Amino acid sequence: MPKLDGINALRIIKRINPDVPAITFSGNAGSREMAESVKAGALKCFTKPFEIAELRDCIKSHFGDLRT
Repeated sequence: MPKLDGINALRIIKRINPDVPAITFSGNAGSREMAESVKAGALKCFTKPFEIAELRDCIKSHFGDLRT
């Protein structure tokens, strides 16, 4: 993102509403960036490309099965 990276955007969002759940995605995150993302409040940070099944499992583990 120009002018603001995702981790700083997440910090701002969490400052406004700490209860907002967030999952982050990065095309070039190393272990340091992934740890920073979780430290900033993300439930998990996925690196691209990622497996849809892994994302689905993460969502289910935090929110349950969202199918109605």
